[in-house]
Amino acid sequence: LALSEVRYCQMPNSKVKVEGVKLEANIAVNRQSPSQISYPEPKKPRTVEDFNLMVNYILDYVAKEDVDGRLMNSSPNSMDSTATASSPSPVLHNDSDRSDFESEDEGYHTVTCYCAKPFAGRPMIECSECNTWIHLSCAKIRKSNVPEEDKLNLCDATAWWTIRLIRSTKKMDRVYSIEEQKVAEKLTILNTRCVGMLTQLYNVKKACGDSKSRPKYFSEKNYEPLTSRIQKKFPNVDMSKDKVISQLLKDCYQDVSSTLHYYYQTFVEILDFVDSTREVLTSMNVGGIFCDFMINFDLSRNFLDLVTSYCKLMILMGRVEDRKAIVGLFNAAYEMQNGQSEQSFHRLTSMIMEFENPLKKLMDEFSFHSKNLKSTLMSLTEIYREKFSVKETINGLISIASKPMLIKNVAKTPKMRADLVLRNTMNEWIIVGFLLLQLQFPEPESHNLWKEALQDCFCFPLYRDEVVVVQRLYETPTIQNNKVSLSKRLKEIADYTTFAVTQSGVKHKETRNILKLPLNELRLIFNDQPGLVGPKAHAAMVLLSLTKNEVQWLVHHSENIPLKFRNKVNADDYQEENLGEMLFCLLEIRALFKKHADIVRDYFIRYISEVDLIKFMEVCKKYPQLDEEYHQLIVSFTDMMKGLSLSEDDHKKYDLNGFRLDWFRFQAYTSVAKPLVSIRSVLELIPVMDAAVSHSYYIDGYENYLDGVSDLSFLFFFSNFFRFNFGNCVEDYRFSRYAIAFPMTCDHFIGCTNKFCPEERTPIRHRSVLLAERCLEDMAKQTACHLEELCRESIKLEQQVLPVNAANMLKQEAAKTKKKQKDKGRIKEFITPGTESYRKSRENLTRIDRNVASVTELLAAFTQFDTIRIANATLCPIEYLRDVVDETFSGSFAALAFHDPDSGYIARPSELLRSVSAFTRTLKSVDHFATVDIGGLLFHSMLQHTQEIDNRGQKTVSGLYSSWFIDVLLNKIISGGICYTPSHKMFVSHRSVSLKAEDYTGVAELESLAELIGPYGIRVISSKIIERICQEKIVQTNLSILEQIKSKREFIDNNRNVRDCEELLNKTKKIGVMLCLRQLLHDATFSVLSRRTPTLLTVIEEFLSHPPNDSYLHHKYETASVIGIESPIDSVLYSALKAKKESSNENQQIWSLYIVMIAISLPDLLNQDMFIYENVLGGFLNNAHCLAKAINQLASVFFFPGGDKAILKNLVEFISIASDCVLSLECRKTENENEPVKHYEHLYILLDIIVQESHFLKRDSIEKFISHSILRDAYRQVNLIDRDEAKKRRKRVDGRSHEYS
Repeated sequence: LALSEVRYCQMPNSKVKVEGVKLEANIAVNRQSPSQISYPEPKKPRTVEDFNLMVNYILDYVAKEDVDGRLMNSSPNSMDSTATASSPSPVLHNDSDRSDFESEDEGYHTVTCYCAKPFAGRPMIECSECNTWIHLSCAKIRKSNVPEEDKLNLCDATAWWTIRLIRSTKKMDRVYSIEEQKVAEKLTILNTRCVGMLTQLYNVKKACGDSKSRPKYFSEKNYEPLTSRIQKKFPNVDMSKDKVISQLLKDCYQDVSSTLHYYYQTFVEILDFVDSTREVLTSMNVGGIFCDFMINFDLSRNFLDLVTSYCKLMILMGRVEDRKAIVGLFNAAYEMQNGQSEQSFHRLTSMIMEFENPLKKLMDEFSFHSKNLKSTLMSLTEIYREKFSVKETINGLISIASKPMLIKNVAKTPKMRADLVLRNTMNEWIIVGFLLLQLQFPEPESHNLWKEALQDCFCFPLYRDEVVVVQRLYETPTIQNNKVSLSKRLKEIADYTTFAVTQSGVKHKETRNILKLPLNELRLIFNDQPGLVGPKAHAAMVLLSLTKNEVQWLVHHSENIPLKFRNKVNADDYQEENLGEMLFCLLEIRALFKKHADIVRDYFIRYISEVDLIKFMEVCKKYPQLDEEYHQLIVSFTDMMKGLSLSEDDHKKYDLNGFRLDWFRFQAYTSVAKPLVSIRSVLELIPVMDAAVSHSYYIDGYENYLDGVSDLSFLFFFSNFFRFNFGNCVEDYRFSRYAIAFPMTCDHFIGCTNKFCPEERTPIRHRSVLLAERCLEDMAKQTACHLEELCRESIKLEQQVLPVNAANMLKQEAAKTKKKQKDKGRIKEFITPGTESYRKSRENLTRIDRNVASVTELLAAFTQFDTIRIANATLCPIEYLRDVVDETFSGSFAALAFHDPDSGYIARPSELLRSVSAFTRTLKSVDHFATVDIGGLLFHSMLQHTQEIDNRGQKTVSGLYSSWFIDVLLNKIISGGICYTPSHKMFVSHRSVSLKAEDYTGVAELESLAELIGPYGIRVISSKIIERICQEKIVQTNLSILEQIKSKREFIDNNRNVRDCEELLNKTKKIGVMLCLRQLLHDATFSVLSRRTPTLLTVIEEFLSHPPNDSYLHHKYETASVIGIESPIDSVLYSALKAKKESSNENQQIWSLYIVMIAISLPDLLNQDMFIYENVLGGFLNNAHCLAKAINQLASVFFFPGGDKAILKNLVEFISIASDCVLSLECRKTENENEPVKHYEHLYILLDIIVQESHFLKRDSIEKFISHSILRDAYRQVNLIDRDEAKKRRKRVDGRSHEYS
């Protein structure tokens, strides 16, 4: 874009005589001193009208040039076409050109005046400012009134660019050539570059405005004197004279230079962009190029885009508060480092000072382009007003189902390119354009256009989240002080703004409601009939552009309502409850376009080559002058259309950018003041080529074309709006299905980046992925919340049919029958179960209905897409749902246990099973009409409860019940009041204890627990019990006496000397209680498995009955333990005690002595009060019968390495020692009548229970030591106990124990 500037060193040295006046033209050597001649002052200063007159002179000169010269400039050899010829080089006066001029009289033919005419002997004067020689007639100076020094008023910024343009584009013998100026290429590049400049400047503004990213030189107090002094001295910061700044920068100038380099270069690039923009706009003005949207759409749009973007850039630069400090501080550091100022510093400071008030400077600049700008805006009237008739547009173009006969026809309009321009963009053009025109409305139509734009929007985006409020923009002091008549305009602006705030929201809401139906219609038809994507592509594009326009308007206006109107407007007008549906339809239509891109591409390849080409050739026949004057462009168009084919290679990639650029060039070439062929004379060509260009985008650039009408990247900078509408969409069950559109929209956010700022791509990509993940997590949490609430309602309904609630209902009915008002008032009203199902209509939705609807819609949202692509990450929505549901269900199941560690309360297993069953039934019912496998999610969640803790580290149902059994139930049993009843296979409470053990250890309760947590969960509880057993210490005292007892029976009386016998019995009894509890759990597991998996259990039992060999014994017993079958050897207990034995270096002798010590300690049971055998319970009230389980299991485990014989030998020895102890005590009782009465029959019964419990001892084993008659008498004596005493004892047993009896 750097335009070459041709400098002419001097006028030729000659003396010229003109009408008797001799003027010295020797400029380089013999220039006449101004003091030698006295000239009067000019009569009036130069004005803007003088410059406009100068431009008219230039245009008149261009019109009067020789026709042959024009033909030479526009000949085929100089025509620019991408198809057949390369682009000409920039316009420079090379040596060959200058040699031709020097061959003649150089002074006579030299051109320096802005009229572009040579000296030709006419008198000239030199400008003292720019040293430019100007004709006296052009400068409007009389020969008799020449001033001493003349500074042309044309030497301001714009006029200098005009003179520079003439110098750089005029050859000495050729006229102005628009082809050589490359207006089309420059407009395209400048518009792209301006977006990059806006991005860089936006990042600079945000960095300087954020305390975290702000350079330390502007935030720390140490540098405050430096920055404040530079801002005060700006732009006259002279380092050679200002010693204060030099002293402050002495130690940090290198750091300042490296830190502020990026910021400074941003302003330098803006300076270059401003220069290039001024040059292009001036070239268009000088060339007399007109812009009309109905004729040269590309030229007009690019012109208005450049004007609007240029104004936005300057306004945004004015919002950077630290711009002076950045430029001044960097240059000061640069000067200290390099000894001179940065080369762009002086021009940069001039630009910053000029745009101190950007609106004033912009209005002054564009006063020279007012004619072209005004005509361009007025050409927008028809297109702009068609944007308001959305309903007619939809009925005529988009509504497919309403016109089924035309469903295969191609969707097209005369203004296909203009149909896709957003109305918001047109509003920006109109508001900014008439602002630059200083609100001058020569025609009523222009005033109406401006009025409609103001009534449609009261703000527009500057860039990203930077917004300009229209009323504030017009109320700046610059505009108010411009003319007195502006007071009337300001009043109109205030009225229009009030109308826009109060009424435009309603209109746009109606528009969004209108768009809802065609969006869904088009989405469904494209899904059902992909072949229609090609013919209806333009209709889809128009609909997408209308949708994007409404979303964009809603985003910018909902967050910028003026404070004084916030209480007056209806908030619903600036909110959209079905925004999620609109976004979802837009995204799905986009996805369908990309999915069927090959169909669209092939369709339009054939359409251009078979339809557009024929129309183009017919138009060319009507206008033969086109081929004569613009031969290469016409050939380029024809060749491109003919070159499109599907026969050679269906997957061939085409690049049609040259075709579109050639059409843009053609518009620029034929829109000048005096073209070879005016575009107005070939109006039939315009719709044909516009249609062909529109169709070409579907072949090679449909993604960029699609982004232009449906890109939603602007939502990235309005996070509050995004989160608010996402939350509303998720919570409203009517639109929950479309909530998935919000995380999908995050894929668009990477599109807001710009290649001029590659450093922002990584953070924006990262934030986009995080935002999408957060949306999916919120959706999953909302789904889990609805599922949980739905299950809670089901649990409440389940509880209504419990016997407790049934008793309340019967009590209530009885109270009504007896008509006892007193009791009736105290009874709560009871709702009969099932009443909630009786409804006359479904209009009044219950909470369950809403939850079911919300769950259904949210689950449908999760299954819309298998994966979502966000930047470079791929997200799976169903995985987020699975994780959250797992976490929620796991916590819900654990919460249903209602475990309270402080009070020791926990729900009964049967109650928990009933609640979980209601939970699962509800989820399975949802699974019937949901597209997500809820059963699989539930199974995965329940599987976690078979372990002690879940994946979050929280206790599961297995963990809660294992802790409760060990810490609560076992402690209650040991403290007394609870005993184990072998007859009923449970623990019962026989004292006034707060805990009713039978409510938790009954067969039904434990089977319910086994169904909940399964064999793995039971194994967790069993492992906890084994760990607790292993924590009990084995008695190792009095080893010498025990050895004597074992070797010689005469030392039997020494058992009185054994210490801690009672403690040993209590520990062993405790172990027996735990083993009994463990056996109850195993029995419940076996019962459940027998009912649920009988076939599998049969196979396992067969294996246990016939193991392959003795090496499989350990595996056999381990398998039996898992499925709940009682085996002679408890492999789990054996493994645990074996590990403990190895760690404590205990030998076999210690285990044998332990058995002996238990045997000699048995008589001490007679000293316990509750050592009483109950026939009803089948055991002792102090759980002494649990010793049988402990002795047999411990003996089998202790002596398992020695085989069954060793186990049998030690058990027989135990019975022998124990029986000897009992018999000797009974004999002593008969000898000493003074001893208190003791019931030795209970000890005999205990020994009999030990034998019955053993897998190794037989009945005759005890009869060797205790006769059958003794055992018979013992049982008989127990049965003959006085009935009164038995009743007294049985009162201690809980009422439920009597029920079991």
